[in-house]
Amino acid sequence: MLRPENSYHAVRYKVLQSLLLTLQKGSVVQVTANCVVRKHTINDTITIEFEKYPGKGVYDELKKRGFQKVSTRGEIVWWAKMTDERYNFALAVCKGREEAGKMKPVEKAVTAARAEKADDIDDAKLLLAAQRAAQGVKISYDNLDQTLKDKIESTRLVKFDLPPLPTVAFNEETLDPQYKRIVDDIYRGSNVFLVGGAGTGKTFLAKKIATDMFGRKTYTINCSQWTSPVEIIGGQTIEGYQEGKLIRAWNEGAILILDEMPKLDPNTAGLLNDALSEAQKPDPRQSIIENARGEKFERNPNFGCIATGNVYPNTTSIAYGANNKQDLSLLDRFAGSTYWIEADPTIEKGWLGNNMIWSLCNKIREIIETRRYESQVSRRFMQTCRNAYIAEMHRIKEKNVQAANDGHNLKSCIDSFMKTFNASQKQVIESAIDYSTKIELYQYRKFDVNKEVWS
Repeated sequence: MLRPENSYHAVRYKVLQSLLLTLQKGSVVQVTANCVVRKHTINDTITIEFEKYPGKGVYDELKKRGFQKVSTRGEIVWWAKMTDERYNFALAVCKGREEAGKMKPVEKAVTAARAEKADDIDDAKLLLAAQRAAQGVKISYDNLDQTLKDKIESTRLVKFDLPPLPTVAFNEETLDPQYKRIVDDIYRGSNVFLVGGAGTGKTFLAKKIATDMFGRKTYTINCSQWTSPVEIIGGQTIEGYQEGKLIRAWNEGAILILDEMPKLDPNTAGLLNDALSEAQKPDPRQSIIENARGEKFERNPNFGCIATGNVYPNTTSIAYGANNKQDLSLLDRFAGSTYWIEADPTIEKGWLGNNMIWSLCNKIREIIETRRYESQVSRRFMQTCRNAYIAEMHRIKEKNVQAANDGHNLKSCIDSFMKTFNASQKQVIESAIDYSTKIELYQYRKFDVNKEVWS
């Protein structure tokens, strides 16, 4: 229905038309397929003309910068007082709409980005997200004002590619709880130090990680105060020149195991400092060490080092008197990658596969630790007991009960261990495990291997 010429809407329409005509008389500074930017020197204003509604994202940005809208049917003009920021923004928006017109409109990209990121997203993040969402829309960095450039710089992300982690099925029941962390350290090139009492499985764990996890060869240096530099970096022997295990592992990409590292003579241990420092450099080509001949070698990317010890290298212990205090520079090579390995019942049971043997050994261990006897129940002792028991059971199965005495058995294994104690200590332990009933009389043969008989 036609409105009277003097109606409110008719008058408003004429006023807006007149204002639009005035705004459109400025000098054109940029024209694209669906956008025009004009500069007005008379009243010092800047205008942006759109063929259609620019979208909520652009709409919000224009309002935020102080632009005001004048629109009639089919014409939309935004105007504001001239500033460098507004001028540069207008050019950037107009150029962006030209590119977007060929593909996906910028305003849709901005709206999608806002919906994805949150309503309170700042200018820099909004424009960057819009650029990505528009599938190729380029917004020139040079066209942005300094404020926006500062925001972009403050939110700029550093991108780097992560190497893929090795895939492995971790058996939680048979591995140390720290297994995954140790694996991650080795994979990242960190030197690892495993600390724990004798027999807690440090060396076992180190070799398991090297072979089962990474499939790498191992070179083991059994450290003591008599360990020779020849064994580490090589040297002359009566059989000629012998290459050191450190150099071999370095070249071949093997895992070097420094078993009982705190026992090294501090002067000899110093030979490791340079290599362990070089091993942590990200670029193998920059990781170079020398052997005893002065020959230089680049690090194989698969090289790794795992050290073990009963005590932390800068301490001493009455129980482990052969350990030496090491230089702090050596300890720094393991900073952040030192793990305390303790006996874990779940892990030990899973590894041993015989709860009856484990409960016997654990009972003996409890007495030793409670009474502070100078002895230990190690994984090696547990394994010896298990192997002796299995062999004995096979003889009984194949022949008869009397055949159990034909070789090493559980009783002879326990008897051998008891000889390491004095008479009173032996009496205490034998009483605790009910030796005369359960061991001496061989009644343990009736026990279920899945039950913890001595618990």
